[in-house]
Amino acid sequence: MQYLGEPFYVDSGETSLLVQEFRLPVPGPQRVRIDLAITLPGTGGRETDPPIGASMPVLVGWENEAGALHAEDPLILDGGESVWRALVQPAPDTMTEIGIKVEGVSAS
Repeated sequence: MQYLGEPFYVDSGETSLLVQEFRLPVPGPQRVRIDLAITLPGTGGRETDPPIGASMPVLVGWENEAGALHAEDPLILDGGESVWRALVQPAPDTMTEIGIKVEGVSAS
């Protein structure tokens, strides 16, 4: 799995989404899943469980080059040169970390 640049924000009308572009350069079916965490300003610590009363970032979906959105997580994709985008609704007043986990899927 290859990240393409740093995450960036896009305006989706009512809210801003955090976007991470990536490519799966190895051919064949692969299972991708999102790994989201937050960093609270001033703490420097990574949190995978939100503080009481706080929200966590949420995966909106996986977007392909044609702009089609797939909401499944995990999602099985075919590797190749296609650029995919993970679209994430960030949690307010936090820094969001986006990780994308990939594992091979055996043909059945």
